[in-house]
Amino acid sequence: MIGAVLTGPEAVSGRDVGEIEQRLRRSFFAPRSGDLVVALRPHYLDHGGTTGTDHGQPYDYDTHVPVIIRGEGVVAGFYYESASPADIAPTLSVLLEIDFPAAPEGRVLTEALKDR
Repeated sequence: MIGAVLTGPEAVSGRDVGEIEQRLRRSFFAPRSGDLVVALRPHYLDHGGTTGTDHGQPYDYDTHVPVIIRGEGVVAGFYYESASPADIAPTLSVLLEIDFPAAPEGRVLTEALKDR
């Protein structure tokens, strides 16, 4: 049932890891995370159900969620480029014409913006 595990020290180490472990690393926050970061094997659920998803596992089928932006300066449409929740703050910064957040991790979703 367990697909991948990182210890706290492994989560903050610089060693090369696979994509699933990288995703686990991104969810690790030393002051609040436990001693282990655990991912179930693909398609397993820990809540007793037999279908669905919980958006808590690092697999593609569980991490794809829509990002919806609407308003002045946004081009209506569907965009299929890869996007992340980390892209929302930099994109809103451009739309609102304010300074980027400190150390932004994401990118500006320029494909959805008018005249950018």
